[in-house]
Amino acid sequence: MTLKTKILEDIKICKMERKHLEQVVEIEKQFFSEAWTVQNYINEISKPSSYLVVACIGENVIGHVGMYTVFSEGYILNIAVREGYHNLGIGKMLMEEMLAYSLENELEFITLEVRKSNINAINFYKKLEFDITGERKDFYKYPTEDAYIMTGYLKTKE
Repeated sequence: MTLKTKILEDIKICKMERKHLEQVVEIEKQFFSEAWTVQNYINEISKPSSYLVVACIGENVIGHVGMYTVFSEGYILNIAVREGYHNLGIGKMLMEEMLAYSLENELEFITLEVRKSNINAINFYKKLEFDITGERKDFYKYPTEDAYIMTGYLKTKE
């Protein structure tokens, strides 16, 4: 058994709770210049239109993703995997959870923004069958950068 296989077997995906938030924010600070705070997450997990999950090994949060819904649309908030756990398939597991939730709740699509310079993330989303569907000028700060809007369609248009 490889280390990757062992790690993936030990991962549990569960709904984000207050007990996870300090670790989630710690991960956020590793990747986002405007990281969410514990209070941001407390506000979000209390909304019935939001679905936020964590990937854990035991009590250790190693990744998270969140989405909010409006009617039949899903909007990814943030996704991040802790340093040292990249390229193991954890991000894919998290996004597959969002896709499964979206199908169960009959969403038509999921959309997200990604920095234009983040080629690894763009390729990751393309592998999950997301397409570039638009752009947002100066969407990101620190540094200022445009974003691609990427969308994954879950239902075939009739």
